Amino acid sequence: MATKPAITKTTNPSGMRIIKKGTCGMIAPSSSGQLTYDVGYQEKDRTFHFRVTGNTGGGYFSKEWVSLDLILEHIEAQPPGQPFKSLVLRKVYVSTGANNYGFLSAVLRKEGLLLPVPKKPFSHLAGDAALFMKAMQSALKAKTDLEDEVAIEDAEKAKVREQRAAAMQKALAVKARGKPMQTASTTAPKRPVKKAPRKPVAKSA
Repeated sequence: MATKPAITKTTNPSGMRIIKKGTCGMIAPSSSGQLTYDVGYQEKDRTFHFRVTGNTGGGYFSKEWVSLDLILEHIEAQPPGQPFKSLVLRKVYVSTGANNYGFLSAVLRKEGLLLPVPKKPFSHLAGDAALFMKAMQSALKAKTDLEDEVAIEDAEKAKVREQRAAAMQKALAVKARGKPMQTASTTAPKRPVKKAPRKPVAKSA
């Protein structure tokens, strides 16, 4: 039997196509926040990936891509038919943010890859991965890639950083030109002149 190749985590797989953008609610019933996410497809190895891109409810999260194959590996490792928590998806991320796996679980529920458990809002059951992949076929056939807002935003931030760095260098150069040059003195410092001791005056008899 052939050995299954190891699945590795990666934040930016090469050849990624964004084939779907979606929105979903949070898992917590009390939360009114909305998440936005991308579904990506890597042509090279024909794999699907997910990425959370926005959150209206606040809270830090990672925008890195996570592989569906790696996600399914962790889901399938759970006891069949037994509910499990979002924490089992913690290791699919490179980033260690505490919100990552909870937000990802909400996305996976929206796509049918996880199913909710009645009366247990924070627990899940495995969904139908084959049904999800079948649903993505029409998006793959369209050959129309959606815009990568995350890459555009990152490029804009990098441009701003470069502009600030250039402005700082320019300001330092102007400041350096305005300073008087300090040159070493060529004249040897004068030594203090020693006065000759006074001769004692002879007293008269």
